Amino acid sequence: MLLSVIVPTFNCGAYIEECIDSISNQLPERCEIIAVDDGSTDDTRDKLHALSAHCDKLHVLHREHGGPSYARNEGIRAAKGRFVTFVDCDDRMHDSFFEKAFPLLEKDVDYYIFSMEHHLKNGETAYRSVEDHLYPDASSFADDYIRRRRLLIYSSCNKLYKRQLLIDHDIRYDESCTFGEDRLFNYDYLNVCQTIMTSSIVNHIYLQRSLTSLSTRYVPRFFERCMALHNAKTACFLSLSKGTTEKERAAFVAYDLSREVENMIDRFPNSPEETAENLPPVNRLVFRGPWDEDAAVDLLLVLGSRNCGYKIEKALETGRRNPGARYIVSGGNPHISGEATEAGFMLDYLVNNGADSADISIEDQALCTKDNLVYSLPFIEKLQKKYARPLRIGIVTGGFHITRTKRIAESIEGYRKFSLHYFPAYGSHTGPDNWFTDPVGRKVILSELKKNMFTMGHEEELPD
Repeated sequence: MLLSVIVPTFNCGAYIEECIDSISNQLPERCEIIAVDDGSTDDTRDKLHALSAHCDKLHVLHREHGGPSYARNEGIRAAKGRFVTFVDCDDRMHDSFFEKAFPLLEKDVDYYIFSMEHHLKNGETAYRSVEDHLYPDASSFADDYIRRRRLLIYSSCNKLYKRQLLIDHDIRYDESCTFGEDRLFNYDYLNVCQTIMTSSIVNHIYLQRSLTSLSTRYVPRFFERCMALHNAKTACFLSLSKGTTEKERAAFVAYDLSREVENMIDRFPNSPEETAENLPPVNRLVFRGPWDEDAAVDLLLVLGSRNCGYKIEKALETGRRNPGARYIVSGGNPHISGEATEAGFMLDYLVNNGADSADISIEDQALCTKDNLVYSLPFIEKLQKKYARPLRIGIVTGGFHITRTKRIAESIEGYRKFSLHYFPAYGSHTGPDNWFTDPVGRKVILSELKKNMFTMGHEEELPD
């Protein structure tokens, strides 16, 4: 037997015939279909029996309801093929897939990954494609994935697995897992296979049948589940990869974390319950803290940005609570108003709102955070001479930016003798309660999250 196609089924009587026909109408000899009925309570069972009466390649297993992972595992146990693949009962196999793909099986590869086609509820069609490529080992595949991140590793339905490897290494779906079980199964399999082939041939058509799918219904502890999947994925690929640089590996981890958070907040509009449960831990990941906003300071160092109005407002508010505090406004990029540099804009704001210009120093050369900190040091050193104790410095920047700013400041020797405190400022698009609802805030904060993760081991900018 060459191939076993495993179809877990549960209450899919409305479309099981379409699914099975899409496979049986093109299935070559020496192949079988194993439909595992997972305790259906509709007419799925009757339809499967009717289909099996006209298709001797279709074998139907009846089990008590145990969930999709259980049904897939039962299919693996019953399979006889050299390779196994999976088709969800509400999807279908792409026309002429077997005719195009079977010649590839002559290469006896351990793991085949094919392209996919998504038919969305709104009538649109989206393609998820991989290039034609043969990887000699899992290490070279992991290297490529870390660099490109687009090799369709999540689903089980666009892949062919060597059954003997599944048996020899006891690889099964985690039946306690109700979200991301496909990914975990694939990570386990990657760790035991050698040759891997990706193919542009489309094998699977995903049909979005309902608006109440997993993507729209409430999933408990979604943040914890996503972080566990992120950790499993990065552990798998970082352990397999032998040819990537530390910078590439750091960028991969940063990108994947940002994508998990993005997928999480995509769900918020459909589930207020999920938003209430998961937004606090997401915000802790993004904003960190809590920061000591009540600390007394002698100097406020304000880090500019093209839209730094909210930062200088925060600095002035903090300065009024600290009589005698001085200001350094830093930033050499053009302000969004087009009328001044970042530092120039902030100087004008302070003076126009009652601050004494004699208490303000201007640093208007810096073009990035590290420059802000380094170029401001001479002003700070000069002021330090007037104090008999370490200068208390308050650093004012965007709330989402503090974690990375703190890490950079701690890496600069000149700042280690000062008492540093951090004051988060929130713009109209970047507050903890609104950033995920606003396209601008979303883009800014997800980008900063990637940079923050990347700079845990690298001071330079995250590569595109």
